[in-house]
Amino acid sequence: PEAGVEELGALLARAGARIVDFHGVLYGLPVRAPSGAVDVRRTDGAEGEATARLLLEGHAVPEGLLPTHGSALAAAVERAGGWLYVATVGGVRAAAAVLTVADGIGYLANAATLPAYRRRGCQRALISARVADAAEAGCDLVTSGAEFGSSSQRNLERAGFRLAYTKPVLRLTARAGSAQART
Repeated sequence: PEAGVEELGALLARAGARIVDFHGVLYGLPVRAPSGAVDVRRTDGAEGEATARLLLEGHAVPEGLLPTHGSALAAAVERAGGWLYVATVGGVRAAAAVLTVADGIGYLANAATLPAYRRRGCQRALISARVADAAEAGCDLVTSGAEFGSSSQRNLERAGFRLAYTKPVLRLTARAGSAQART
């Protein structure tokens, strides 16, 4: 197996790929957890689009892209049979997240909090609400992913998730002489 790993590494390097990060994949059992001071609810329709824009804003997507990308994200979540969630702090929309359910598995697909509302329990509340909804939907397992070693991974682990494995995040760079490098 070691020779196979080295060979794969050499092939990736020749293709212009490099490791830029690591992503952890986590899993847990769907259980109900008590709610905290952050209010979380599912959204849909026009509120779903606004929630999708909030999610993108939490990921620092440029403001000019929020309307079109938010609409596209809301439509993609709906097509996947997923749900968008919004977390409010003192009545202010502070964070958003996605849950998809398929074949008895809930996937906590995405989440983000606006910078001004970080470290107030928004992600903990969003994780708890989505896990509870996955349990209600009959899921036997919930999964999620996060940048390895990040606060997102720590939030998931505090909620009872365990690290299943890590995987490298690769970036392809243009090679000298390639069409991509010339444009």
